Amino acid sequence: MLPFDLLLVLPSFSPAHIGLFLAAALPIAASVLAAASAIPQLILLLRARSATGVSIAGWATTASASAVWIVHSMLNGSTTTALAMAVPAVLTLAIFALAVAWGGDRRGAATPFVFLAVVGAVALTGTPQLFTALLATTVFWSYGPSLFAMWTADDLSGNSTATWAIAAVYGLIWGGYGLLSADVAVIVNGSINLALGGAVLTGLVLAKRGIRDEVVATVTGQFTAITTATAQFAVIRPVTAAIHVIRPHTAPTTASLPIVSPVSETP
Repeated sequence: MLPFDLLLVLPSFSPAHIGLFLAAALPIAASVLAAASAIPQLILLLRARSATGVSIAGWATTASASAVWIVHSMLNGSTTTALAMAVPAVLTLAIFALAVAWGGDRRGAATPFVFLAVVGAVALTGTPQLFTALLATTVFWSYGPSLFAMWTADDLSGNSTATWAIAAVYGLIWGGYGLLSADVAVIVNGSINLALGGAVLTGLVLAKRGIRDEVVATVTGQFTAITTATAQFAVIRPVTAAIHVIRPHTAPTTASLPIVSPVSETP
């Protein structure tokens, strides 16, 4: 027999209490997941000593975005959010360094510099709403190069599947925290993390199974067919409409023919 009655304990957890608990727990969970997502990638790099297919620009921009979030959180007095980003930032920086040292994918090398330039320009405007919008979309900058690499690189052996699976779950947890805290930047950032993390993971899994190129070719073919059909319809429809407009003015009708009186012949 239990030493207490669960029916007496459970009702004490009101929705308000649960909300407060989640508001405190979700940032911690997000911090753990963000740190955990980098660990499999870091371990794989250290074991293989090869970063083939790992996007250098992606990890460099992720580290830069984490630094921006930390500074923003500290300036706004959100120590919890800053701590949630600190450990992942350090691990991400380590992955970036190893990717540079061990032959990572160097395409898009200018991305982190462009990102930081945009951040600086937006900060100089002194518009909090604009800066919040930029923070919400930092994941585009972070995941963009990695997403491109996952769907185009010939060899992705240096990438960890577990890293991107955890990253997608992180997006779900982070977005949930944003909902509870009514932070629009966190909500949008978490949602985009979930979507893009899933897209990166999908490309990596398909590539490792050897069917990525086939899927890309199929989707590209379908898209081309739909685009071509839409373009043809867009051309044919105005022409057909023009024919319908012109036809009543050009086609002779009985009513429009001149009436000719019969000529009487004299016998």
